[in-house]
Amino acid sequence: MSTVSHSVRVAVFDIQTNPPKILFVHQLPRRGLPQKNGKIHRETERYGLPGGHMEKYDESFLMSAIRELHQETGLLLDVRSFSENFAIHLTVRKSHREHCDEYQEHYYFALLPQKHRFGEIREKEEIAEINWFSLDEIPLPTDAIPFSRNQTRGLYALIQHIATKVPQAAPWVTIMEKRTYEYLQLQVA
Repeated sequence: MSTVSHSVRVAVFDIQTNPPKILFVHQLPRRGLPQKNGKIHRETERYGLPGGHMEKYDESFLMSAIRELHQETGLLLDVRSFSENFAIHLTVRKSHREHCDEYQEHYYFALLPQKHRFGEIREKEEIAEINWFSLDEIPLPTDAIPFSRNQTRGLYALIQHIATKVPQAAPWVTIMEKRTYEYLQLQVA
């Protein structure tokens, strides 16, 4: 029987700023915190999109994304902040995890409501800090704290998907395409 592991990520955009900014969490290393199967989850610090693994099998991907966003940032968005039209579901790779055969990531796009401002968002447990970046400021592998390589590809795919439905997002694709290319070139070097 084939098993699939799922994780969810949320790209929260604040389009009230110019240029628009995206919410990233500075994730700390988890050297002393093994996963349930005894493997180390993450050995280096990095920036990433809020999210994580699905923990409850009776919740939808969207509800899991809302829960993870709240756990990591304290930001509680309701379902109306999200749109299933702006979600993508990617099979990232054959899993390197012993407990599953395939690994899937589910990316959601959400807009920060006007009533939420930066000061109301707070850091949680494994999160060192929360930062907002414009797309051309996304940390590269050469930066002291890089952005997650897998999430770079997922964010790019999500932005391409959004631009097919919202013409105003087309410039984001160009910026993200350039940033993804830079990122992947530096990974190879």
